Amino acid sequence: MSGGLKPEDVSELHRLSEVLREGTHYELLGVAEDFDRTALKNAYHNLSRRFHPDRYYRQDLGGLEKMLEDVFAGVNQAYRTLGDERARAQYDQDLVTAQKRKPKPAAAAVRPSAAPPRPASSPPPAGASPRSPSARPPSLSPPPNVGRPASPAPAAAAPADPYTVRFSPPAAATAATKPAAEPKKPSSAAMDALKAPIIERLKKARGFFKLGEADVAANEWSKAARNFKLAMEFDPRNEEYKKRFAEADAKGRRQQAEKQIELAKKAESFSSTKEAFFHYHQAVGFDPPMGEPFYRLGKIIQANGNDHKGALTYFRRAVDKDPQVVEYRMALANVYEALTMKLNANREFKAILALKPDHEEAKAGLKRTAG
Repeated sequence: MSGGLKPEDVSELHRLSEVLREGTHYELLGVAEDFDRTALKNAYHNLSRRFHPDRYYRQDLGGLEKMLEDVFAGVNQAYRTLGDERARAQYDQDLVTAQKRKPKPAAAAVRPSAAPPRPASSPPPAGASPRSPSARPPSLSPPPNVGRPASPAPAAAAPADPYTVRFSPPAAATAATKPAAEPKKPSSAAMDALKAPIIERLKKARGFFKLGEADVAANEWSKAARNFKLAMEFDPRNEEYKKRFAEADAKGRRQQAEKQIELAKKAESFSSTKEAFFHYHQAVGFDPPMGEPFYRLGKIIQANGNDHKGALTYFRRAVDKDPQVVEYRMALANVYEALTMKLNANREFKAILALKPDHEEAKAGLKRTAG
């Protein structure tokens, strides 16, 4: 059991994490492809209530914090996509193209296959009697063995019919007279059949790559990252696809984070701390390259309940992302000092003075934590 998570919650969290990586939005939310709006809302609300990170705030989750955040962000993304008709239609098309979900085949009448035609019997070879065994008239006398005890057959009786001998030679004689068969070389048609699936995959990869480039031109970096990733799946050795995906993924995460930061700041302007906390938490879930959402989330946690330990994690991340920002280092140094971690605080005050030698608050902090 991990902290506040029940054993069944831990098991379900692991399953949802696997679905998030390998499955579809439908499978993640647990809805059918022909769902109604009520089913979609119920599925989303059940999952979001059960796995909302705020529910486990300040609880030890045994290292499952990141998984919980990823699953919660994935559930939100799935709900937004399936809840929007245009986004859902595009997503469904992407699934069909990627062969994760195939279109249903049209019903067709099943016809019984015709029996193969019987091969025509071959004419007898030249010089042989035209009367084959099957063409002889039936005998009116009973078979010779009727009413008599059966006698053992001779050990090696020679066939009485020369026609049978001609067309059924012994296996040993056949093997002796036939030359050894040479291994067959694959025909050009067979080679084409082998190449066809590879060529088709490369075409699909190029198609998704072009869609990604179009998304980049439209400044839709998250969509571009998704299409570049699909291109990589169809052509995993293509270095250009890998490079473009890495670029689009980083910019897409930054773009999504910036949208959440904007919503959080708007909530702060209306003194809605809870809503601001939610949007900053969404922003850090995208793991953006900048430290601002981590810093602001730490400040909210610190201000509401004076939770220095909870804020410490986010201030560290903010400094990791933007080590040159004095404001983030100052917040981290003050938390270290509040937690009586004087050596760590002293190190941060020194780093601040290295960036800004005339910083008076850092000078005072350096004196307090010296020795």
